[in-house]
Amino acid sequence: MALGFVGSALVSTRPRAHAHGRAADRCALRCCARGEDTSQRDGFVHAPILVCTGKTCVRDGSKFTAAALDGLLDAGANGAVVRECGCLGECGNGPNVVFYERVQRRMRPVSSILQLAERYAAGSERQTGGVGINLNSAVAKALEEADRARKIASKSDSAYATKQALGCFENAIQLLRNGSSPCPSRAYLEAAFLSNCAVLRLQQGEAASALENANEAIGLVPDHPRSWASRALSHAHLGAADEADKCLTVLKKLDKDIELDTREKVREATKARRKFRLF
Repeated sequence: MALGFVGSALVSTRPRAHAHGRAADRCALRCCARGEDTSQRDGFVHAPILVCTGKTCVRDGSKFTAAALDGLLDAGANGAVVRECGCLGECGNGPNVVFYERVQRRMRPVSSILQLAERYAAGSERQTGGVGINLNSAVAKALEEADRARKIASKSDSAYATKQALGCFENAIQLLRNGSSPCPSRAYLEAAFLSNCAVLRLQQGEAASALENANEAIGLVPDHPRSWASRALSHAHLGAADEADKCLTVLKKLDKDIELDTREKVREATKARRKFRLF
């Protein structure tokens, strides 16, 4: 029943062979040259980080990657630039990120995201002669907690492991709330963590609490597909078939693939509930 974790290795992908490395890098150069994707602080220009938001990369978790980089670098406050861009031609190798005009592939694991942010900060320090960018420690700790939760949940689906993973996600949410100022990237990360909390609560049989988590996530990011999937499943487990159908209608507009998978799970949950009522 698990929906998969946002921004983690549990999100399914279908790798495809590509030999377009140089072509992708040329595409990255065009993306950099196209816009106003530069920022100036203290008289120095910071190179942009561009995150592909093509359909396949988004499915692979690029929105999470962009939010994590934005939050880590305090983009806007620090002069760092994290932008979304179109397809880089490396579909199946994503999320793809343009870093100093070169494409970095498979930027899904938290460790890879942290390393790239650290490299960007170090490069900024060299450019500015010591006036570098400090990473947001609260966001970094929150990402590490969420990654710990993912690893625990991927190893076992026992009640104990689920409880441990849930605790890690709750710690991550608290770290974000206490240590970073409100911004769209923090809202997206928090919504992703809340959505994963909902998944884990459903595994524990706590549909009412899962619905609360899903509703809170949607309140933060109204177009977050996995939050709507969690909401649909929560309603199905609570016996509110009409509400589940409404969620599926919204979900179909946001992501048809997730909607189809969730619809099947809603159907299974409804059947299980009806069977339980027979006894």
